[in-house]
Amino acid sequence: MKKSASTEKYDLQFASEVDKGLSEHPKHLPTRFIYDDEGSRLFEEIMRLPEYYLTRAEQEILSRYSGEIASILGREKFNLIELGAGNGEKTATLIKALLKEKKQFRYVPIDISVGAIDALRQDLGRQFGSLPIEGIHSDYFEGLRWIKEHSQRRNIVLFLGSNIGNFQLDHQHLFMQKLSQCLKPGDYLLIGFDLIKDYEVIRKAYFDPAGVTARFNLNLIRRINRELGANFNMDEMAYYSAYNPYKKRNEACVYSKCRQIIYMKANNKNYVLEAFEPVNTEYSYKYSIADTERMAAEYGFGAIAHFRDSRAFFTDALWLRK
Repeated sequence: MKKSASTEKYDLQFASEVDKGLSEHPKHLPTRFIYDDEGSRLFEEIMRLPEYYLTRAEQEILSRYSGEIASILGREKFNLIELGAGNGEKTATLIKALLKEKKQFRYVPIDISVGAIDALRQDLGRQFGSLPIEGIHSDYFEGLRWIKEHSQRRNIVLFLGSNIGNFQLDHQHLFMQKLSQCLKPGDYLLIGFDLIKDYEVIRKAYFDPAGVTARFNLNLIRRINRELGANFNMDEMAYYSAYNPYKKRNEACVYSKCRQIIYMKANNKNYVLEAFEPVNTEYSYKYSIADTERMAAEYGFGAIAHFRDSRAFFTDALWLRK
C-alpha cells in the first residue's frame, strides 16, 4: 500500500530522473547524480588508485606534449575554453606551456557549479597571476553560444578526461552535434578518449580490489535514500562491473541480493527490485584511433594530431573545426 505523500521538499528533477530509470527495463540511474560531495571525494580517491590508469595517462600526455600542442595553435589571440575542468591540475600543465610559448589567451572555464568556477579561478589565479580568467556559470552550450556571439577570437576548447565516453550513444551524438554547431571554422577541440586495450586492464580500473569504485556507485543509492526519502536496504545492495568487448564499453551496475520493494517519499511511489536485477549506473565507452577519426569527420572536424601516453592507453585528439 502506498503511504501518504510527505510535506518535505525534494529535488523534483532528481526524483523525476530516478523514477524514470527505476520504471524502465532494464533499470538505470542517472550517472551525474553520483557526484555529490561524498561522490566527488570518492572519485578523487579513485583517481589515486593504482588500477585507475586514465588520469595518470592523460597527465603524462599533457606533461609530454603541451609544448607541441602550443606550437600548433599559432600566434593569434584565443580563448582557452574548458568544459568541466575538475580540479584544474591537468589544465595547469597546458596553461604553463602556453604561457612559456608567450601565447596571448584568456582562460574561460564553463561549469554549472559556481563553486567549481570559483575554486578554479582562485587556484589558477594563484599559480598564474597575470592570466586573464573569465569563468562562465552555465550549461556548456549556453556558454559556448555566448562566447561565439561576443568574441571574435579563435576558440580552443578542452574536453578532457574521456568524459565523452560516459555518454550513451544517442546522448553522445547529440552532444557532439551541439558542440560542433557552437564552434566556428578554425576553432580547435582537444578531446580525451580512453583507448581499447587489454580487457583485464579496463575491468580492474572500474572494479578495484579495494572496493572504492563500489562505494562510489553505491553512494548514489545512499543519496536517493537520504535526499528522496527512499528505503533501499543498503545491507543487501552490491556493485558489479565488466567490460563488454562487443559494445566497446565498460558497464557498471548496482543490484540487490534479495527482492526489495522500494518506496520513495519524494513521489509517493513503490518500485520492485528483483533479486540480482541489475540497475545500470554508468557506461564507459572505449575507442580505437579509427573510431575517433570517424567521429571527427562525422561532426565537421579534421583530425590534426593524436597525443598518446607511453602505453597507448589514452589519447588527447586535436581536431580543427572545418
